[in-house]
Amino acid sequence: MRNTLSKLAAGSMVAACLFGFQAVAADYTLSDFFTAAAAYTPNKLKTSVFMEVGYDDNIHNAISKYEKDSLYLKGGVSADIYRTKGDISYGLLGQMSFDYYDKDSSKMNQFEWSLAPHLLGKFEVLGNDTLMISLRSRRKKEKIDAADTRFARKMTNGISLAYDINPHDKFGLAIDSSYDNTYYSQSEYKDHNKQDFDVAVTPYYKVTEKIKAGVSVGYSTTVYKKHDVYSDSKMLSIMGMFDYRMNDFFGANIKAGAEKKFYSGRGRGSNEDREFKPAGTIALRYVPNKSLSAELRSHYGLDDGCASRGLRYSWENSIGLMWAATEKITFAPRFGYYIHDEKINNYLDTAEFFASATAEYKFNDHFLTYLTYKYNNVQYKYDDDKDYDVNEVKLGVKYTF
Repeated sequence: MRNTLSKLAAGSMVAACLFGFQAVAADYTLSDFFTAAAAYTPNKLKTSVFMEVGYDDNIHNAISKYEKDSLYLKGGVSADIYRTKGDISYGLLGQMSFDYYDKDSSKMNQFEWSLAPHLLGKFEVLGNDTLMISLRSRRKKEKIDAADTRFARKMTNGISLAYDINPHDKFGLAIDSSYDNTYYSQSEYKDHNKQDFDVAVTPYYKVTEKIKAGVSVGYSTTVYKKHDVYSDSKMLSIMGMFDYRMNDFFGANIKAGAEKKFYSGRGRGSNEDREFKPAGTIALRYVPNKSLSAELRSHYGLDDGCASRGLRYSWENSIGLMWAATEKITFAPRFGYYIHDEKINNYLDTAEFFASATAEYKFNDHFLTYLTYKYNNVQYKYDDDKDYDVNEVKLGVKYTF
């Protein structure tokens, strides 16, 4: 990575990619790191306050006969900070808020946060090296990872590291890893408390200044607090890696290879446990001009199943767009779907489609309003009453200092 630090990405964007303020996708860490090394964002400091009013027609994501709707209010503050000092850049992307539901749904009320500070620097240790560290802390009430639709408050704290070593003009070595500790604050869900760790080593060859190709060898573990309820697991992966950074407007990172998962406890011996199976990840980023950007992600691989904690295959796809129609109006649609193939309890196989769209109107440099619509539809393999869908609409205002 020959670019000077001024060509390194804004950590705010990188932290958002690595954390996503949703599930952490460790497979994307290296891709986001290479994106960081090719992008440019000037120093910035943005803090905002916001207020939303929303309506959710199925706040518990429940089957039709148990659906419950609710109005809610949400207010909070957010920060988007990026600074450069010498060969070091650092920043923070974060949000703190409180959700208040109507009196019949008061159990959904919650204080939540999502914070992702980062550090990105260039060091001459073994070569022209670059190091990125991204921390994360998130608290939110979410659907638990099981076949039912119960919600639980959980807090996840973690860290991601990416270290790119360049001792030679043509050869390099990238090391990326992440660790997460997930804690459920409600005692009835303490069985779900777990720790996740993964690390991957990727030696690569610079085919050109824009193209890197290599082999990635990874190892990951998941350890639960209650071994008699859930199954700990370990996984090995061997992937070919291809990374292409044509310019600041287009980038692609592709991994393809095989994974093998080992279970202990109840999950051991599940169908296709301890066998190498195909896996792959694609991440594409396209920014043809200042008014349009697009990102496509697709991942297929082994995952922990629900309920029994046995093996399952997951195929997850999403595409997000951002279009500035005018200087004041911006649209941001997002679409995607998940397919989960359970290897023990086939009746729990699920397919989920989601879509969202946000329209934003900017009155001036400080004040804007936005309207968002979200839709989720979950279908089970066998026809029964588990299928459900969710519609949510929210209107918000935001003031940036």
